[in-house]
Parts: sequence; structure tokens; C-alpha cells
Amino acid sequence: MAQNSGAPRVFGVAVTYERAAVLRATLHEISRQTESVQSVVVVDNGSKNLADVVAREAGATYVRAGTNLGPAGGYALGVRHLFDAKIVDDRDWIMFIDDDDP
Repeated sequence: MAQNSGAPRVFGVAVTYERAAVLRATLHEISRQTESVQSVVVVDNGSKNLADVVAREAGATYVRAGTNLGPAGGYALGVRHLFDAKIVDDRDWIMFIDDDDP
């Protein structure tokens, strides 16, 4: 697991499908929160490809689902990515975000 000796950190998992402009706005708003978000995993739930949108956002990681898994499946894929990559540990918080949540 990721080494976290301090306070819990906050990570985000955002699920999106074919809404680049909405996703950009949401990622911008997340970066402006008063509670710092370490990073956001953006799960592309079957879009043609939104990797270029995510690549322009600091602190965002792109995960392509390949098919539309629905919200729950997208969130599960994002959480799996965070744990498999050893980015989070059991003291961290994970915030679930829809692409239109700003």
C-alpha cells in the first residue's frame, strides 16, 4: 500500500461518458476545492476517447473502461486502479464524482 503516515488524503474517482466540456468544468472545480484532492482518476465509461482532455488536467489520471459499465462499474474500476497502483491505503478517503457534478 501507499505510505501514508499523516492525515487521511482525499482522492477522486470521476466517471464520464462523451461529455468533454462538462468533464473539463468538473475537473476545474475539483481543483478549486478548499479540501485538497491529491489526484482524480477519470474513468472513461466507453467514450470514443477523452484521454486528451484528461491529459491537460494536472493531477488527473485517465482509465479507459472500453465499454459503458454504468456508474457503479465505473467507480469500481477507478477504485481498483487506485488500490492496484498502490496510490491509496486504508486511511485515505475516496470521493465519487459524476462528470456533471460541479
